[in-house]
Order: sequence, then structure tokens, then C-alpha cells
Amino acid sequence: MFALAGAVVGCSAGPEPGARLAPMRAVTNDRPPLLLDGRSVVWSTLGPVLAETQGRAAVSEMRLDRALESELRARGITLDETALEDERRLLLGSIDRASVTGADEAELLALVRERRGLGPVRFQSLLRRNAGLRAIVRETPGSIDTVSDARVRLAYDLAHGELIDLRVVVTARDREASEARTEILQAPVGYRSSVAARIAADRSLDPSRARGGRLDRLSVLDPAAPRALRTAVERLEPGQVTGVVAVDRGFAIALVTARHAPDGVRFEDVEVALRADLETASEREAMRALARRLTARIDATPIDPSLAFSVGDNR
Repeated sequence: MFALAGAVVGCSAGPEPGARLAPMRAVTNDRPPLLLDGRSVVWSTLGPVLAETQGRAAVSEMRLDRALESELRARGITLDETALEDERRLLLGSIDRASVTGADEAELLALVRERRGLGPVRFQSLLRRNAGLRAIVRETPGSIDTVSDARVRLAYDLAHGELIDLRVVVTARDREASEARTEILQAPVGYRSSVAARIAADRSLDPSRARGGRLDRLSVLDPAAPRALRTAVERLEPGQVTGVVAVDRGFAIALVTARHAPDGVRFEDVEVALRADLETASEREAMRALARRLTARIDATPIDPSLAFSVGDNR
């Protein structure tokens, strides 16, 4: 999305919020872990490659796991099978059921694990990690932000209110943005979107250039988007172009390509579901913040050269 907007909530970035890693099996050299075209590859060959490619992620998870287990013990929190089962259900709830009609629970869990690259060891660790972090934030007063009525109303407006599609061009200097605006306006109205897309792909500094500057379904109420841009497009009709506005990356112009009327969904019909989604997101953000604090407690000092290449200064 437009780089000027904020990040989407969720716990997918970085190591998943924390659990104890299952004990690793002892590695012996008498049984090769891999055959390539019928020829064995020994651990001494495969190990450094794995350490370089995945070492950082593994060490990050282990740092969090170590700190989390210590914190759980200090608080006297014991995680039972019910807590882990609750996490399984939450993972299942993250799947869009409409896209996997007819799948049973086992198939849905397999889909979650495949999408997240979770084998049996890391899957069990993920369940315990999330359960541990959730237990701590729930027992810590003030760690989870309260969802206000205003936040619920904003979420409704962003999902069901009027939305605008744009083509955005961001440049380093206002003169460059002004020149791009002139080029777009010189084209017939029906061709302005394609002209704006070409200019964005060629010159824009924003990541949306990969999509020809396309920014779909923006709400003028969305605080994640720059206020100047939201104000500039608020009253424009499709085919019209904003003036040059200052943004974090430099200067921007935007072509309005479509406006979508509110979808007619009533606030009272979705208020409960919206509040539940926001409360879940707030809890997940508290878990992420806790995971960062816990991880920072544990220093990691790579000894193996291959692991040191991947991990670096992982402190």
C-alpha cells in the first residue's frame, strides 16, 4: 500500500509471539539428512547452508522462547492443554473459510501450517509461544489498549463508508510533481489513468509505483494516510487531479480514478463484530510489544561462523 499509510495490525512480522522449542534430536554423522540424485549430503555440508539461510529466524525464536519461559515461571503461570487448544482455534479462525469450502479442521490446520512454513516442532512452539504471551498480557493491567466507541465507529467508516481509488505519484521536488500533474491533465480524461500509471511506474518514489501508483479504496477519514492528501481528494471527481501536496517522502499528486458510495451496511448490524476484531488486534499488538521486550533481555553470541553470518549482532 501507499508508503505514507500506516502498517496493518497483526503478528506475522518477525518471530511469531513465543513458546519453548521442542528438544532437538541429536544429530549423528552416520545417517545423512539428504539425498541429492541418490548421493548423500552429510550434516557438515548441509548445516552451514541452513545456518546462513535460516539461522537468524531460529535464533530470534529461541531468544524469545528462553525469555518467555523465564517470565512464565516468575509469574507462576502454567500453560495447560486447554490454552494450546485455544490457540489452535484462533489459528483456524484466521483462515478465510470462503476460500476453502469443504475443508475439515485437520485440513484447515494443515493449510495454516503450510502457509506459515511451520513443521511439527515450530508449530507446537508457536502454540505455546502465543499462549504464554496471551496469558501474560491478560493478567497485566493496562497492557492491552481499551477499544473506544470512536475507534469502532472509525473502523465502520473505513470498511463501509465512501471510498476513493487513486493513482499517486510521489517525487523528491515539487517542480517534478507539478510537471507530472501537467502531463496527466494534458491527456483526455479517459486516458489519464494510464498516463498516471506510466508516470508513477517511471518516476514515483513510492512503493505503489510497482502497481502504477494505484491506491485503491482510500477513505478520507483514514488517519494512516497523509491529511494533506485526504483533504486534496475529498471533493474531486474521477478524472480530476489534486494540486501538489507535501508528504513525508517529498511531494505528491493524485488522480482520482473512481469513487465508491457507502455500501449500505448499518452500523448496529456490525458493531459487535467490529469491536471484537479491534479487541483482538489490540491484544495482538500487546503481545508483539511484550515479545520485543522479552527478546531484548537475551543476548545471542554466535560461535559457528555460518551462524554468525546470518545472525550478526542479534542483541
